[in-house]
Amino acid sequence: MDPAHIHLLLNHFPIVGLLIVSSILAYGTFRKKQEVITISMYFLVIIALITIVVYLTGDGTAHIVKMLPGINKTDIHNHDEAADSLFWLVELTGILALAYIYVDYKKMKYTTFLIRATLLVSIISFIGMAYVGYLGGKIMHKEIDSNTIITPTTTQQDSIK
Repeated sequence: MDPAHIHLLLNHFPIVGLLIVSSILAYGTFRKKQEVITISMYFLVIIALITIVVYLTGDGTAHIVKMLPGINKTDIHNHDEAADSLFWLVELTGILALAYIYVDYKKMKYTTFLIRATLLVSIISFIGMAYVGYLGGKIMHKEIDSNTIITPTTTQQDSIK
């Protein structure tokens, strides 16, 4: 498996994972469900770890994709620049979640602060990662680029008639 396969296999986990887990964490926070909060924190740590793999395979993927015909290198650059910034925000989310797990385990203070901070950063991370994903999609999926004009083509079925 090359970096492109790994990147494409895992790149949706940070986006979809952050959406789902942030929603569950918000539910647990507002309903004061300790078990829900704790399991959400563990999943945020897992998402942060998966994001490291996605990030590290990005450059290898870019080198492969740049060689394909019809690829706009500006799209790759924009995706890469956004990923560089947002990567650290997702990792901060994981660090805050890990800090919560530790502080909760040791029965220390600041759990409420860590819950709220983690929830806020995870929501911001999701929004940012969704944008990174959108920019990544523009690399191969020209149908989502507003500057691309797509015209219907004659299909094989049409030419038979």
